[in-house]
Amino acid sequence: MTFLKYSLVGCVLLGASLTGVGAAEPIVLSPMTIRATAAGMPSSAAYVTITNNGDADDRLIAAKSAIARKVEIHTMEMLDGVMKMRLIEGGVPISTGEKLVLAPGGLHVMLMGLNTILAAGSQHNITLVFEKAGEVTLSATAKLPSEISSGMMTQNHEMAQ
Repeated sequence: MTFLKYSLVGCVLLGASLTGVGAAEPIVLSPMTIRATAAGMPSSAAYVTITNNGDADDRLIAAKSAIARKVEIHTMEMLDGVMKMRLIEGGVPISTGEKLVLAPGGLHVMLMGLNTILAAGSQHNITLVFEKAGEVTLSATAKLPSEISSGMMTQNHEMAQ
């Protein structure tokens, strides 16, 4: 039992899956990154790619972390020539066989009211909450903005051009 427990923790920390060794991998997560901050910066964003390899649709419904007072799922979109960020109410669906990409310029986990500096290279836990798969805590690495790729969007959540 202890081996399985640590195997599951290892899979999640490495961005592998929510299932045990040798089993089907319904939800697969890439390594998560957070935008590094400097002193006095009140917010940041986290990015990850979620793949639903399962037999059923799922939904990312929330995120949480001890490093911020408030954690929400946001999107950025062009409205009347102005880039606007807004809260996603009710979560984001992830259909079977699809990927949900959280990246700069599109969907992302917004971390507001930071209670620590997110120095480049530092690790911080962020928990994603799925409707069916439940809670998964990832160790996210803070990276400089130049180290984070931008413009990656899902097919269903592209910015207006």
